[in-house]
Order: sequence, then C-alpha cells, then structure tokens
Amino acid sequence: MKNLIFLFSVVLFFSSCENVETNSPAFQAKVNNVFFKSGGTVVSRANHAVEVIGNSENQKITLNFRLDEGDNLILGEGPNNFATFEDNFGNIYSTGSDVTGELNFTHRSGGNRVISGTFKFTAILPSGLDTITVNKGIFYEIRTIE
Repeated sequence: MKNLIFLFSVVLFFSSCENVETNSPAFQAKVNNVFFKSGGTVVSRANHAVEVIGNSENQKITLNFRLDEGDNLILGEGPNNFATFEDNFGNIYSTGSDVTGELNFTHRSGGNRVISGTFKFTAILPSGLDTITVNKGIFYEIRTIE
C-alpha cells in the first residue's frame, strides 16, 4: 500500500510540472483593442537618440525617443520623441502636435544599455481620415547599443 501511495505521489508530482516561457526581451501592446506582440525587436541608437521597432507578422510599431530627456516623455511633441504604427496594408499612422502619447521608463541599467517601460499613443494617417489607438504597451529588457 505504501508503495502505491508513493508511486501515485511521484506521478502526481511530475504531471503537475509546466513549461515556463521567458519573454525577455518583450515588446507588446493593444492596437485598437487587438493584441500586438512583437516577434522580433530591432533597436538602433545614435548618441542619446533611440529607435525601437517591434515587428509582428505584418504590422510594426516604432518608438523614437531620446534617453537624455527624462523618465516620462510626451510622444508627438517635436522631432525627437514620436511613435508610428504601420498596418498590414502599409499605411503609416504617426503621432504629431494634435495626436500624442506617453512613454515612461520603468527601468534603466548599464548606462541606458537595457531599458524597460510602458507606452501609449494615438496616431493618425497623413490624410487625417483615420486614427488608431495604441495602449497598454510595454517594452521589457530591450538592449540598446551604441
């Protein structure tokens, strides 16, 4: 009987194991309430200017910002800090003076070489005929290189 209980306990222990997925680095958001998860993130950096591009199968979110302007940035005001979204038809929506957003750093380490934070923005087509809303955006442990 003791062997049966022991065998049952061992089987129960091993059957309750689960796979843990590590999402580092990560880049995701909701675009018009539809989940966007980047399958690959591309980063370029020149001095304090950074461009982070999150690519899914046929969509792209791009964040452009300066690392030397604080932890809470307004996206869309001026040429340094802005965001764009490219849909699966190639339409590019962007922030500007009338449509803005926010980017907030939650973690910086190694002289800004690894960054994490949140973002949200509203962007508009150049024609002004359509807008999109990107919210609940996060980037996690993104490595910037110089």
